[in-house]
Amino acid sequence: KRKQRNAIVGLREKGTKLDSYDFFPLDVDFAAGLVTDWGNITKDGEPVKFSKSACKKLLTNSPVNVDRVLDFIGERANFTKG
Repeated sequence: KRKQRNAIVGLREKGTKLDSYDFFPLDVDFAAGLVTDWGNITKDGEPVKFSKSACKKLLTNSPVNVDRVLDFIGERANFTKG
């Protein structure tokens, strides 16, 4: 999150109009930084081994999965027991 905030601050310092800026690459970086493993991810019927670069590539090409990761981490119940 700090990396994302610093990127936004940098954009402001450059005078970038944030209302028209595409934040998707920042969301991809943030989401990819949170994913630590996966299962049932295949390409041409073959399992894709997890790596941060493979994760980032998948998320870059799949905005819905970025949203799913961000939604999941936004739910406190996903990180508590009971």
